[in-house]
Amino acid sequence: MIYHAYAPRHPALQPYIQQLWHISQAKGDALEVTPRMLPDGCYHMVVNLGAPHRYIDRNGRAHAPKRTHMNARHTDYVTVQRSGEVEIMGVVFQPYGLYPFVRLPMKEVAGAVRDMEDLLGPRVREMEERLYAASTVRHKLLELEACLLSFLSPEHEVKREVVAASQMLRQRHGLMTVRGLLHEFHLSERTLERYFQHDLGMSPKQFANIQRMQYVLQVLKSSPQDKLVHAAMDGEFYDQAHFIHTFKKMVGMTPQAYLRTQDLLSDLYNPDAGQAGKIEWNGL
Repeated sequence: MIYHAYAPRHPALQPYIQQLWHISQAKGDALEVTPRMLPDGCYHMVVNLGAPHRYIDRNGRAHAPKRTHMNARHTDYVTVQRSGEVEIMGVVFQPYGLYPFVRLPMKEVAGAVRDMEDLLGPRVREMEERLYAASTVRHKLLELEACLLSFLSPEHEVKREVVAASQMLRQRHGLMTVRGLLHEFHLSERTLERYFQHDLGMSPKQFANIQRMQYVLQVLKSSPQDKLVHAAMDGEFYDQAHFIHTFKKMVGMTPQAYLRTQDLLSDLYNPDAGQAGKIEWNGL
């Protein structure tokens, strides 16, 4: 498997996009694993240039999207079921970053896997043709960034309170109450809820819960001893039973099973902000 990732170069894209990436993998290797995409509070656009794949939700329902689509599920995981050789490009938007591109209230987008053609129209087909025609990973990334620039409508501004509040929740790993946000930004609960639903597609509490679980996953990966106890305590869950129930809903398995079955590919499908820019443009 070959993986490239970088933060966007163009200043106009940097406020809205966290990371762009490219994965390629031979058919034999691809069919051996079934990675999962876990909720992280961000919107993930996928451009599949290889063999088709499907998403399987936690209830076993399958969704076969078009080549370019958006994972906008924020409450639970999906399993990626591949059918052959993998060549996939991806865009990880900031939690509030998709709105200036699709120009729709995000509450109308969140909650499902969406075909980007439904959100952006025929320009998506043109983008796919340009990406197919590009001969190298570097050229593909340049074309993808150029297309994203053409989709961007900066006049559709994200509210500064949403940017600041979501950044604060991420920095504090979701360990902050809605009441604390209201005090920090001098807003009513109804106003903050409306802002978040419009620009993020979820409530402040939902976003905080996702960030808390992401923090738990980091603790599980890094804590050398008593991982489950540390994760439950650090995530401020009521008790271990509550922790395991919430974990299974979002991740699709118990914490013990997660520790046994972590795989690199799932990590690549669920990149954190620290991965962006690890591979420089001049290295492609």
